Amino acid sequence: MITTFIIVITAIIIFAVKTAKEDISIDLRSLKLDLTSVIYVNDDNGNPQQYQQVYSTETRVWAGYDKIPKAMKDAIVAIEDKRFYSHPGVDFIRTFGATFNYMLGKGSYGGSTITQQLVKNLTNKKEISPTRKLIEIISALDVESKYSKDEILETYLNVVNFGGGTNGVEAAANLYFGKSISECDIAECACIAGITQNPTQFNPLLNPESNKRRQQIVITAMRDQGLITDEDYNLSLIHISEPTRLLSISYAVFCLKKKKKKK
Repeated sequence: MITTFIIVITAIIIFAVKTAKEDISIDLRSLKLDLTSVIYVNDDNGNPQQYQQVYSTETRVWAGYDKIPKAMKDAIVAIEDKRFYSHPGVDFIRTFGATFNYMLGKGSYGGSTITQQLVKNLTNKKEISPTRKLIEIISALDVESKYSKDEILETYLNVVNFGGGTNGVEAAANLYFGKSISECDIAECACIAGITQNPTQFNPLLNPESNKRRQQIVITAMRDQGLITDEDYNLSLIHISEPTRLLSISYAVFCLKKKKKKK
């Protein structure tokens, strides 16, 4: 029995390593993403103003690392992967715990780091299986060996689903607050970061109360991990953010497209 188990595990590992090397080649520097086109018109003073965003199935506007505020980076790390800057792409503490729970029938594997989530988003390999998880782990280790933490975090923050047909923090800030991510404060960044766990349940337009509770969790995690001061923590809780648009035009268009698709 033990021999058979070892043979099966070895076969899975060999298959995963081979698949990860042959089929999953991730180049963060040459990603071909579906970016949103922006139409500008001149106002009465001759200054260009954004008139309309044109996109197909999703809204995505790339934000460079330097344009993304520290609060946004800290918020996503605090809630998604607090050991992001110290692990090699895989948080083995979380992975072993998640695997143990899975073996006991207490849930899915979980335990994915930001790098693993990035691999999942870029490869679209989302099925739940031991082989898929192993491929994801090997791929994440490979990505971390080739790219800096800043490059990985920048890409992650530009490809993740933030609800309402938006991918990336810039598109999310535009949709929910009507401004660039570079202008968002701690509470607004926490609002956006909180969406990733469940983009429908924590969508601030669809479920504002759920998002508020999630914001509080994110802000508390930031305080507990020493990423914000007690003063910033208290001020952020007082100014828990709500979207400035009840229903944006871009979101209304997205909903209409989804409705047509179902028909």
